[in-house]
Amino acid sequence: MDKLINSSKDDNIYFRNKEFNITFLKIILGCLLLFFLSLLGQKNFVLFHSAVELFCVVIAFIIAIITVKTYIYTKNNQLLFFGITYGFIGIFYLFHALAYQSNIFFDNTGNLTTQLWIIGRYFEGFSLLYIGVLGWSKYDLKTCKLKSLFFIYLFTSVAILYILFYLRMFPDAYIIGRGQTTFKMSSEYITIFMILIGLFFLYKHKISVPPKVFTFLSLSYICAIFSGFFCCSFYYLQILQI
Repeated sequence: MDKLINSSKDDNIYFRNKEFNITFLKIILGCLLLFFLSLLGQKNFVLFHSAVELFCVVIAFIIAIITVKTYIYTKNNQLLFFGITYGFIGIFYLFHALAYQSNIFFDNTGNLTTQLWIIGRYFEGFSLLYIGVLGWSKYDLKTCKLKSLFFIYLFTSVAILYILFYLRMFPDAYIIGRGQTTFKMSSEYITIFMILIGLFFLYKHKISVPPKVFTFLSLSYICAIFSGFFCCSFYYLQILQI
């Protein structure tokens, strides 16, 4: 009996050490990646921007694919909605990355890429607000409501792209010589405020959210908030210098 107890203790110690080593390795790799990106940003900001944006797009699509593919096991409508919304957000961020300092969309002024970024931010802000306020409350997401939300997102995306590319009636977000417009700056702060409200209500519904899901969702909210502040301060200062 004592041998079995000692064996189980040794196993627990082994798995704890293994988990600690994996976590430590992830931290080291993350620090090295940040160091590499900081060096890249100093040498070639356009390449740095493209690498970061495409990495974010890949992450958004991975979130969408994983949540959709695992829905048959999780049966979690909130996570499915989270994944679907990041699929749409990833599309707009992909357009934003492709339009940045390129002639793919016949615009090299910095306005179009900024407009696409703002559209993606509004989608992200509304989605995180909705998940935080309603997604985990008594107004649980039902399958029928989820389908309606998907088609609302799809229709809204098509309508906005039509207004942006065909009608060209979307407000200017960046003007050469003047920089970011009032619309762009106010939109950044509005989306940050929306995400903050969503995070507040997510914390209020903490009891009804699985612990690991709450942790990773909170981190996604915090990262979304900091990315908005980053774009308000440092990011578009670089556009003026390019």
